[in-house]
Amino acid sequence: MKCFVTGGAGFIGSHLVDRLLNEKHEVTVFDDMSSGKEEFIAHHFNNPNFNFIKEDLINKTQVEKEIKDHDVVFHIAANPDVRSGADNPSIAEKDIQATYNLLDAMRMQNIKKIVFSSSSVIYGEMCRWNHAWIQPFRSRNQCLQPWSQLNNGCDKNRRTCQKRTWS
Repeated sequence: MKCFVTGGAGFIGSHLVDRLLNEKHEVTVFDDMSSGKEEFIAHHFNNPNFNFIKEDLINKTQVEKEIKDHDVVFHIAANPDVRSGADNPSIAEKDIQATYNLLDAMRMQNIKKIVFSSSSVIYGEMCRWNHAWIQPFRSRNQCLQPWSQLNNGCDKNRRTCQKRTWS
């Protein structure tokens, strides 16, 4: 299987890349290295099943070019300091635009499989009650913090693109 991994040079993404390559999949890592580290993926540089593209998902033309002929997308890329989005909305806007560019490129290339992970921030902070750690109940669309809207928005983007493309 040909796998396209955004954010594949980050801590979590690089572990996913290790696993996919160990299972004999072909892997393309698409990462702008803003928070990723070359040392996390350097041991794969000589692997013929590994391809690395240092690029930003904001560059829609490059995303469309590189995603071609892949079977599945693992979307791990995002700003790791999502909490700063409360003070700087451009961080959230960039992550949402990047996700939109990726989904649109998938639509154009007829790639129907995506694995999209979310930050734990969307679920809120745990609190202590009666000597136990619990998570306060939140309705499906209620986010604890303003920056949680980022992942909520990306998920809504994904569902909208899915309805338009694959329904």
